Amino acid sequence: YDSMNVRQNLEFPLTMNIKNLSRQDIDKAVQIGIGLPAGLIGWAERIGWSQICAVLDAIYNDTHEERYRAAPLLKHMALTGNWWNKQV
Repeated sequence: YDSMNVRQNLEFPLTMNIKNLSRQDIDKAVQIGIGLPAGLIGWAERIGWSQICAVLDAIYNDTHEERYRAAPLLKHMALTGNWWNKQV
């Protein structure tokens, strides 16, 4: 995936009202919708939320394009390890 796809794929559930969705719901939707075998959350956990934020921050700092700015919830997850008050 290129960096634009990474941001779009991570941003989609973060911009929805996802407090009613489980991690499994999101992963299943992404597995079916775009064919990402591990699912979005599974994929992000393998890479690491902090690593994803670091990459997005580096791209944003280089380009200053809003599409690369990490979503606030993503930054929160990277800093705290919390997934809606649940441990990631």
